[in-house]
Amino acid sequence: MGNSMTVSAGSHFTIGDLRTEQGCRRAFDRLLEMDDEELGQLDVGLVNLLCAVDLPSTDPLDIPQCLAQLDEWAEYARQETIKGFPRYLANPNPDKGSENVYRLWALMHAIRIKSGIEAKFMGETDCEVVNYEMIDTSMKPTGGPYKNRVNSQVSFIHGLLSPRCLGCCASNPVLFAAIGRRLGYPVKIILTIQHVYNRWVDANEQFNMDGSMKYIGGDEDHHYIDRWRPWRPMERAALNKSVHVPLTPRQELATFLFGRSICLSANLRFEEAREACEIARRMFPDLPAHSDELETIKTFFTTRENQKRLGWLNPPSIPTPSSPPPSAPPRQSSVVQASRPLAITPQPPTIPSFMSVFTWGNPSIQYVYKKES
Repeated sequence: MGNSMTVSAGSHFTIGDLRTEQGCRRAFDRLLEMDDEELGQLDVGLVNLLCAVDLPSTDPLDIPQCLAQLDEWAEYARQETIKGFPRYLANPNPDKGSENVYRLWALMHAIRIKSGIEAKFMGETDCEVVNYEMIDTSMKPTGGPYKNRVNSQVSFIHGLLSPRCLGCCASNPVLFAAIGRRLGYPVKIILTIQHVYNRWVDANEQFNMDGSMKYIGGDEDHHYIDRWRPWRPMERAALNKSVHVPLTPRQELATFLFGRSICLSANLRFEEAREACEIARRMFPDLPAHSDELETIKTFFTTRENQKRLGWLNPPSIPTPSSPPPSAPPRQSSVVQASRPLAITPQPPTIPSFMSVFTWGNPSIQYVYKKES
């Protein structure tokens, strides 16, 4: 497949464009001018990475290398899915779910192992762990800036693609979606209050899957309501409008711009943060978080005096890696998402039951995958 893609009559991306900072900035500017149809032609991983351009990062942002790594991980997930398929077929549990449930679970399981997410959740790694400072239980309409968002690798997928496995629920589902769509899976990104998860959506079935918890879960939407804190009225009003519905490509971009605004605020770059969040709100006006972030910037952190309330007058420093991450050989990566369904004989999809215990990956590990009654 070629290394360029035409996205409109007057612009196109090539891998070469993304090898320089100036080229990445131009590509980012083009994103903001695209409509849903044009954005829908782009790799969601690429869109996410472009929104991290010019943000502080422990490791340099190398978009072509990240895209090549996504391709490699997609192939790894494909092979692991095929390898574990006989276990799925041999599982006598009648409620084990459809083959599509298996496909998405197997993808998440493989990538959690490959990236280090699994080891991080199990406490089996020395990699940096992002704390939960973002979770605000006070129900105040504004919050932040958050020190743990100074490093853009926390909020964007290049953190998960790095040896340090930096990430959170804002980036994990994007990684799963980017890899799933490379395999031809209809994987969507779903927002809830203070969390993000994935949903498989096709003509025959829909089901949630959340790979950002200690165990891979498949809870229904109501499981997330009031989960971390009581929802405010404006958040309840957004239910099934901007919350708990699959994001369009333009809404995905708006969500990444919101993450960009959070990172800029943490680095006290408030004017840039305001601009990013304003664009996000125009693209996705129904999401309460955008208005909250703008109010944060406006009310608390626009003056030197108010910045003193943060406890720092300069942005916290990002640690320098003790040794550079291993470099992979350069490889051309496709910007257009490839649709390559797995070679598994399809069967009529069934509605999955989520009271089953999945043991398709490592037989010695059981993943409790259930919904609340």
